[in-house]
Amino acid sequence: MTSPVFPLLSAFVATLAAAAGVQACSVCFGNPESPLTHGAQQGVLTMLLITYGLLIGLVSMFTFVIVKARRRQAQACDHAEPATVTDHQGG
Repeated sequence: MTSPVFPLLSAFVATLAAAAGVQACSVCFGNPESPLTHGAQQGVLTMLLITYGLLIGLVSMFTFVIVKARRRQAQACDHAEPATVTDHQGG
């Protein structure tokens, strides 16, 4: 009966030997002049612009709705008839 340690150890050593040939891409390796790096930067910039554009749009919409509601409320208060006090004396 063979021990399961030998196949695991040999697989581990083979993995370590193969890892020496693996190299990172230009983004991970740190080449700032690579087209891949420029593409990643443009992608991040695009996502930021879309996100902040939507947030600014939502804030603007809610601000517009609040201001419009306050104006309507102020106009309704201006056009309301003043309450009259009637003096009822029973007799």
